[in-house]
Amino acid sequence: AHADADTAQPPSPGSNGGGVIEEFNFWRRKPEAAEAVAAIMALAAVIRSSRATTMMELEIELKKASDKLKVPKTQCSPP
Repeated sequence: AHADADTAQPPSPGSNGGGVIEEFNFWRRKPEAAEAVAAIMALAAVIRSSRATTMMELEIELKKASDKLKVPKTQCSPP
């Protein structure tokens, strides 16, 4: 089962609304991938699947994807 996780293909971020989160979670399951690396890989996948025709459109897509990856500070601190 562990080998299957290593060879599995990451989800396509453009395939549904939560794709960047799924992509991030895919990379986080890999023991050698740090959280920052997983975030970069997820955002790179957004760029690869983008249909933006201008830099501004791409910037907006990346900003939305980045916002989905951010956790509010109130959720990070212990109760």
